[in-house]
Amino acid sequence: MNTIDYIYAVAIKFFDGTITYNEEKDLFDWINLDTDNRAKFDQWEEEWIAANKTTDETRQAWNEVLEGIQEHEENQRKRVYIWKYLRAAAAILVLMVLSATATWIVSNHQEVDYYTFSTEMGSKSRMTLPDGSEVWLNAGSVLRYSSDFNRKNRSVELLEGEGYFHVKKQGDEEFTVKTQGYDIVVKGTKFNISAYKSDNLITTALIQGKVEIKNPTEQMDLIPGEMVSFDRTTGRLTKGAYRSDMHAWVDNKMEYESIRLDDLARVLSRQYAVNISIASQSVRDTRITVSLRNKETIDDVTAALERIAPIKIKRNGKELYIHAR
Repeated sequence: MNTIDYIYAVAIKFFDGTITYNEEKDLFDWINLDTDNRAKFDQWEEEWIAANKTTDETRQAWNEVLEGIQEHEENQRKRVYIWKYLRAAAAILVLMVLSATATWIVSNHQEVDYYTFSTEMGSKSRMTLPDGSEVWLNAGSVLRYSSDFNRKNRSVELLEGEGYFHVKKQGDEEFTVKTQGYDIVVKGTKFNISAYKSDNLITTALIQGKVEIKNPTEQMDLIPGEMVSFDRTTGRLTKGAYRSDMHAWVDNKMEYESIRLDDLARVLSRQYAVNISIASQSVRDTRITVSLRNKETIDDVTAALERIAPIKIKRNGKELYIHAR
């Protein structure tokens, strides 16, 4: 058996939930070699999903599996592959955690199960939904969907945090992401949503395809290169140009041009699981340009900030204090 035949056979076992740990490592080592391998894997996944249409029986089997999941895997700044022996279910969810501690929570409300996926501060994660759509969750994010997903609806809720979505097109079926400020309705596209409760703005940036933004009072369409912001204070939606740095975090990068130190402090707090306090409003309003590759420690970052801005940073464990120099 040549390499590609072996990898294909292992991929099918991965989708079926019968893969071994060593086989999974071989599979993801191959996927991460180049983008062509990733594209081939995605194609196999689509073909597998199409060949295993969800039935009530397999859905029930999957629900039983989900009820038993409460696994934690954590590895500081390294890729972790979580593998489990799952019974064959067409509505399979593929979970790959990148330096994350992830927890599945199943709750019952009015005879509908809700599946909640969360990432801790200082972590990121990636998941594949039962319809084949992929979601990357940034630090401190929470995503939820019901057991009706891919059966009666394709609707998820971003309860907190930031997510990058690659939605699989399924004919004319709509895919909806609900946030506290508005709903994002799509059919097949790539977009980034930031909806942290500590941020005043809820933003959506469209990378590919087309999305429709809806709330009780307004509705607008986005095309690639555009973004929309919802101001929690005024309740207004504003459309503008998309910044290329908005989903850099998916590739483990942090790119900001002329960001307020106060806004950067919130990003760093989530990224490194620390608490940052700033002494004065003038320091909070200081604007800087930052380019990180997520290999830097928080001490590396604070040392760099002290070099490029007129500030002094004191650290006491997870508590950081910034004041004017």
